[in-house]
Amino acid sequence: MCISRCWGTGRSLREWVSLQGGSGYVTTGVMIRETLNPNSANAKTADWTAFGGIYFDWRTTTSGSTSEPGVVSATLPTG
Repeated sequence: MCISRCWGTGRSLREWVSLQGGSGYVTTGVMIRETLNPNSANAKTADWTAFGGIYFDWRTTTSGSTSEPGVVSATLPTG
């Protein structure tokens, strides 16, 4: 886990070198949150290898429902 705080306009660049642990449902992705509270509004994109797709989901309001408006079938480069 990596936490970066950003106010206003910003940019963050991250590179995952490896993914360890877990079994069939291991994923890597990026989540942007309104706050660090578990029920905060957020948007997330994640590569779910077990499901063969890159998924995007969001929660537009605090304590609201999470929606998954899209998935793209793709294979990300490795190494």
